[in-house]
Amino acid sequence: MASKAAFSLDMSDFFKKVKDIENLPKTAARAIWTEANRLETAVTGLVPVATGKLRSTVAQEPTVPPMTNPVGGVYETAVTVGDADTPYALEVHETAGVPTNRGLAWNPVEKKYYQKSGQGKFLEFPFFFAAQGMERRLMRDIQGDLR
Repeated sequence: MASKAAFSLDMSDFFKKVKDIENLPKTAARAIWTEANRLETAVTGLVPVATGKLRSTVAQEPTVPPMTNPVGGVYETAVTVGDADTPYALEVHETAGVPTNRGLAWNPVEKKYYQKSGQGKFLEFPFFFAAQGMERRLMRDIQGDLR
């Protein structure tokens, strides 16, 4: 009498996971884009406002999340403040919101004191705080997309 052992294996879940792995670069790029989008929102709220022109230059590039895998597996996004019409962006970043003994702040654009709005280091501080816990948030976003 012959004995027989039979095995079956449902590969459909395996193939779904393989497809998810193929899309991992896009999924990771989307998570990075989302993190930069959060940073853009935080920066916008901190840019000092005298005329509103500088605040209107806060931008994330690219402006939309990636739809395909990044070329060469590398994805870059940036949050910027300032453009050709606002050459004073760096000076404002470094000096704005520095209070005087009168409770006012220096406006390097108009070279006068004004009531404090926003703050200096408006790009640096949000990035520093975003870096704390960024790895955890990126992993959460990536894992959420792969489920």
